[in-house]
Amino acid sequence: MQVAAPPLIQITTASIQRGAPLVVGWTGSDPGGKMSIDVVTFNATSSSLIQCLVDDTNSYTIPASLTALLEPTATTSYIRLDRNHFVHQEPASTSVVIQADIATSVDRNVTYTP
Repeated sequence: MQVAAPPLIQITTASIQRGAPLVVGWTGSDPGGKMSIDVVTFNATSSSLIQCLVDDTNSYTIPASLTALLEPTATTSYIRLDRNHFVHQEPASTSVVIQADIATSVDRNVTYTP
């Protein structure tokens, strides 16, 4: 079985503003694929996370109603993108199933405005 690595990802979004729509952009789309987006904000005692699974189209807008829920006193924030390729193969033998998961991930620290 051969599994090709997913295309590399580069995040083009540089900042998050709490309570405003967040356009998460990236390069290196995989047409027909899915992108997992994590937006994380935190401080020493608390954190918040938004997770989305979207079509891999180079951008997705997270609505203001969700970014309004981000940690208001956060001191650190980042965006993580994950793209996975899953391959499932069932050979002639019914007792064997082969699965492969090849992932490409990238994190980017971003400016956060509460």
